[in-house]
This record gives sequence, C-alpha cells and structure tokens, in this order.
Amino acid sequence: MDTARTVYAVDSPNPASDVAGEKAAALSASSMAFRSSDPGYADTLLRNAMKAFEFVDTYRGAYNDNANVRDGVCPFYCDFDGYQDGGYLDYIQNNGKTLGAEDNINEFGWDNKHAGLYVLISKEVLEGNMFNLESYKSSADSFMCTLIPESSSSHIEYTPAGLIYKPGGSNLQHVTSISFLLY
Repeated sequence: MDTARTVYAVDSPNPASDVAGEKAAALSASSMAFRSSDPGYADTLLRNAMKAFEFVDTYRGAYNDNANVRDGVCPFYCDFDGYQDGGYLDYIQNNGKTLGAEDNINEFGWDNKHAGLYVLISKEVLEGNMFNLESYKSSADSFMCTLIPESSSSHIEYTPAGLIYKPGGSNLQHVTSISFLLY
C-alpha cells in the first residue's frame, strides 16, 4: 500500500461522542452475535462496549467539532449487549428527554439512530419486560406510521415502484436501515 493512511484518535480533551458511540454500538451488537458461539469473546466485546459508552457519556462532543479529527475527515464524512443491562436501562429511563424519547422523528440512518432505540425499547415494552418506557414506544409507533404510504402522518417519499426514497446521496442506506427496523 503506497497511499498514506492517517490515523486519527479521540480522547478526553478531543472527544467524538458520535464516533465512539458507533464503536460502542458495534461492539455491543457483536457481543450479541458471538454470545452463543464464543461467550468469552462476547464478554470481552461487551466490556469494551461499556467502556466506550462510558467515554461517550462522560466526554461529549461531535467529531466534526474536534479539531484533531475535523481537518482530516470532514472533507469526506461531515454532512452534518449490554442492552438489557440494568444500568443502561436506568440510564435510558432517566435520560429520556436527552435521548429524544418524546421526539417525533421521520428518519433512521447514519446521523439519527433514535428510531432504532425506540424500536428496541418498544419490543421490551410489548413483551412486558419494561413498564416505565411507554414514551419510547409511542415514539416508535409514530415513526412506523410515517412509513405507511397515504397515512396522515406519512413523511416519506416513494419511487413510482414503491421503494422508500430520500433525496440526496446514499438512498439505499435509508431503505435498508428502515427495512431492518420493520423486520
């Protein structure tokens, strides 16, 4: 490889909650995926996900506001399981406003993961595992209604053949992400 590969890092004086949050989510999801086949590795992934989440929650800031990272990444990227852990559940219950539990949203993609959070929590509410998080379920219901064509709350555009369409680049990002939530 003869192309320069610049490495960027985030730390407490130079946070990037969005990037570190993506890392925490990926590690947590990977932990769930490996839980049955390699529990030791799943535990390692989960421990690191929890450390990354702690960093995200303690040192808040966006990567495009981080001078150490911004100059290198913004020309390209700046468009603008531990999941059932009791501590995390307490966190989402006590930080609903910050996490947008009462927001009405009509997007799910790289820049806005709220709908995914709402749907995961709704599943737990519907299965009777949680009772104090109805506001998240209501937001998930509202989001799902925005996807239904000709619904009074629909905010989504469709192609003539019925594919969800969002103007701008990476249209299939939205289609695949939303399809995942509908599954």
